[in-house]
Amino acid sequence: AVKIHGHALQSASPELRADAGVVKAAVERDGAALQHVAEQLKSDRDVVIAAVQQDGCALAYASPELRADSAVVLAAVRQDWQALEHAVQCLCADRNVMMAAVQQDGYALGYAAEPLRADRELVLAAVRRDWKALKFVTVDCLRADREILSEAVQQDGLALEYASDDLRNDANLVRSAAQRSPDALHHASEQLRAQASFLLSLVPRTGVVLEAASQELKSDRSFVAAAVRANCTALEHAAPELRADPDLVLAALRREGRVLGFAASELRSDREFVTKAVLQNRGALMYASEELKSDSALRLLAGGVLSL
Repeated sequence: AVKIHGHALQSASPELRADAGVVKAAVERDGAALQHVAEQLKSDRDVVIAAVQQDGCALAYASPELRADSAVVLAAVRQDWQALEHAVQCLCADRNVMMAAVQQDGYALGYAAEPLRADRELVLAAVRRDWKALKFVTVDCLRADREILSEAVQQDGLALEYASDDLRNDANLVRSAAQRSPDALHHASEQLRAQASFLLSLVPRTGVVLEAASQELKSDRSFVAAAVRANCTALEHAAPELRADPDLVLAALRREGRVLGFAASELRSDREFVTKAVLQNRGALMYASEELKSDSALRLLAGGVLSL
């Protein structure tokens, strides 16, 4: 029966659960059956290796001595990196064990001993599997490593958050990050977020350029106008004085009526301006002041966009 269902060992007699041949056959079918074997066999290296090769997390049922055995733990981790949870802590400093783990899942780097989190080859292997392994990197030099960070932002631009100051000021790396995750721009250096030419080069690909821009650029009319031409909803992040600029708001309204909702309150309450906005985009009336949304003439002009 144990050759078909390893857990059948649970109902076996004490004699059978102490029989190495029977037990090995059981754990080869179901590694977790190791929990049901006689205590002395939980210290049997051949039995335990057979179990962890079938189910790495069966390591939890091995004797303390074998949970500290590098060869046994390595066999377990190769089957399932999460077997690390059951290994004796010192083996998290074993480079071979940790390399086997991070090559399955980069997040396993979180289990590594501090010195290994500074091991470039190990970190690179981890990041190639999962960029979020960067959060476990403990030395600044690896956060400044272009190859490691390039590998990370190729997966998700938000990895830029973990880059060194120098790399967050690297136009090529930041551009690559922003193309994959526009919000990565929030992690760019202050210098790049204040550089109009750099930000405008990203405008066709991302709508968050104005949101991430420096306060100075948010007040720069020519920069804001260029950003709004590419993405009209960028008006939401312009400086207050530009959101009160009738020409700028009308230019944005040509693309989308809801942009009026981002305009200054005085424009949304200005009947003459709202009339121009509705003539340009009927949907704009939905974002006018409450008083003007109820204006019968404007409602007629909008052609019933708002229901009574």
